[in-house]
Amino acid sequence: MIHAITGLIRQEFITMRRYWLGALSAIAFSYVLFVLLFFGVQAFAAPGAGLGPAVESLMVGYWVVLLTNMTFQSIESFVGMESTLGTLEQLYLSPFSFGWLALGKVLGTLLFYLAVNIPFLFLMMITTGRWLHIDVLSITPLVLLIMAQAFGLGFAEGGLILVYKRLGALSQAIAMLLVLFIAAPPGLSPLVNLLPFNLAWRLLRSVMADGTPLWQLPPGDLAFVAAQTVLLVAAGGLVYRGCERVARQRGLLSQY
Repeated sequence: MIHAITGLIRQEFITMRRYWLGALSAIAFSYVLFVLLFFGVQAFAAPGAGLGPAVESLMVGYWVVLLTNMTFQSIESFVGMESTLGTLEQLYLSPFSFGWLALGKVLGTLLFYLAVNIPFLFLMMITTGRWLHIDVLSITPLVLLIMAQAFGLGFAEGGLILVYKRLGALSQAIAMLLVLFIAAPPGLSPLVNLLPFNLAWRLLRSVMADGTPLWQLPPGDLAFVAAQTVLLVAAGGLVYRGCERVARQRGLLSQY
């Protein structure tokens, strides 16, 4: 089991190394988009008026959007690619359950995306000239909760891919919804806090932009985010299992 999981983690880094141009292009595009967004906001601001704390919020928000989209799409691309190549059935014939193999993929993706996005965060700070509070002990739990929520949604869509194969338009729509979930202002409605990522990213912004340590954040908010994460991961797993059962009954695991 350990060899299988570590093998999938190594596979993730080997794939990105061999296809480095695609990974580098995605990072470059994300950076250019941030630069255009940052200078665009500055251009539309009133003359002589500083953006103040809005810059820090922009950096944290953009970083969270980037992290959640990458994480969400990782499971979808994993299941979709294995299904397209015709190797998905081989994974199901492994002596280990597909869930454990997916865990190896999740861990590999998690390590890779953190290795990419942490330098990207410093690059944004250099570009804007604003420095966030990098409290590793406070940031790490919140980032892991946010990524776990994205994995839960990714598993749900991965299950749909087992049955319906191509969900390009739906994936793009969900990616846009993730941005809306994060950006929705809490004053809009009391139900905004129920949206995935919303409260978690605001807590992360308090840590990174305002310098509030984790133990000074509202305990009720932390407990809510933790419970929300557990529910999203469990719901994603149940959706995947249900779709997997349908795919087995229809004999779709070996077909594309």
